[in-house]
Amino acid sequence: MPEKNELQFNNLLKKYRQHFKNLRLKNTIQKDYLLKTLYYSESHLSAEKLTKELKAQYKINISITTVYKILKLFEELKIVKCLKVLENAKFYELNFSNHNHLICNSCHTIIEFKDQVIEKKQLSIAKSNNYILKDNVMTIYGLCPKCQK
Repeated sequence: MPEKNELQFNNLLKKYRQHFKNLRLKNTIQKDYLLKTLYYSESHLSAEKLTKELKAQYKINISITTVYKILKLFEELKIVKCLKVLENAKFYELNFSNHNHLICNSCHTIIEFKDQVIEKKQLSIAKSNNYILKDNVMTIYGLCPKCQK
């Protein structure tokens, strides 16, 4: 992920506003704030947590329904990725880079990792099956060191 600073965020925001305009989608301050919250977040956020942070940080009246609608749109536009931790638990992150996740089944800690060997193997598997790899998702579930005790 690139260095997080205001100039880079503003460039990202301009890019997405133009993208919305090209698709004839309305841009709203709620979308801007949600994008900004995800951009500066150090962790994966649930819709509930995003709603609370938006209300606290920006003093806006936004419903969880609106947050879900924006997240659904952002997912469709490949702006965010949704990470399913449990059957009903979803966490969101900006779709900046290709990486994988380790998720603890007990405390739900999420760790991101990159591995060149895994990436090469995924490309090799796609190629051997005559696929052009567009995206991949690898999520490994287990118990973190803390929960193993």
